[in-house]
Amino acid sequence: MDKFLYILDAGHGGINPSTGQYVTPGKRSPYFEDGSILYEGVQNRIKVKKIISLMKEYELRCVDIVDSWKDVSLKERVSRANELHKKNKCIYLSIHSNAYGRGWTSPKGISTHVFGSSKLSNKYGKIFHDELICNFENETKNRRLKHSNFYVLRMTKMPSILFEIGFHSN
Repeated sequence: MDKFLYILDAGHGGINPSTGQYVTPGKRSPYFEDGSILYEGVQNRIKVKKIISLMKEYELRCVDIVDSWKDVSLKERVSRANELHKKNKCIYLSIHSNAYGRGWTSPKGISTHVFGSSKLSNKYGKIFHDELICNFENETKNRRLKHSNFYVLRMTKMPSILFEIGFHSN
C-alpha cells in the first residue's frame, strides 16, 4: 500500500500553548489520584506522531492533517484531505480513543469505523482492523469493524477509516 499518501488526523484539539488549557470540551479522562488528567486530543497527537515516525521508517508517504494544538473543524479536516486527494491517491486515517459513562469505567478495546457504502473503505478498514487486533489481541478487546456515519468518513473522497484505540475512561 506504499503507493498511497496516508493522511493522518489526530482527532480533537490539544493544549493551547499560551494558556495551558485544553481546547476541546469534554474528551478527557476522569482525574487520576494525583490530580492529573488524560486529554484525548493530546493523546491522539502523541499516537499520530508515533505512527508517522514509524511510517517514515518504512518509507511510506504520510502527512499530519492537523499538525497543531487547535481543534480543527471537521469541515476543515475534510477540505484539507480532499484537496490532497486531488493530486495523490490517499487513505484517510482518523485516530481517536473512546469513552464510556461517567468517571472510571471498565470498557476497553479497539474499534475501527468506516462509512458503510464505501467498498474501498470497508476493504482497507478490515485490513487495518485485523492487523491492529493481531498485534494487540492479548492486551485488549476486539470491538470489531463498524459501519458509521461520522462526518469525516462520509464526506472525504478517498477510503477513510476512523480508529477508536482504547478508552480514555478506563
